[in-house]
Amino acid sequence: MIAEPVLSEPAERFVSTLTREERGGFYTALAALCLNPLPDGCTKVALPFPYRFGTFGYSYGRYWMVYRVTPENRVLIANAHWSPSSRKPQP
Repeated sequence: MIAEPVLSEPAERFVSTLTREERGGFYTALAALCLNPLPDGCTKVALPFPYRFGTFGYSYGRYWMVYRVTPENRVLIANAHWSPSSRKPQP
């Protein structure tokens, strides 16, 4: 199943702050997610309350995304940011 990604405004803002190399890494992570967006319990997990039922978290490298899968085969990225285990170094 290959899904079509749709980024929300907060996710777009995060991507706009990335360098060219970081943006390439983000889109690599997004492409991997779209190949199989269903939760696997390891890198893709169902998020608990207070998130809506069917909301998942995805960790790939330095990135963390909160997303939902629609019946139209789209992956809606609600938010994206640095993975808690891999914060971007501050200058």
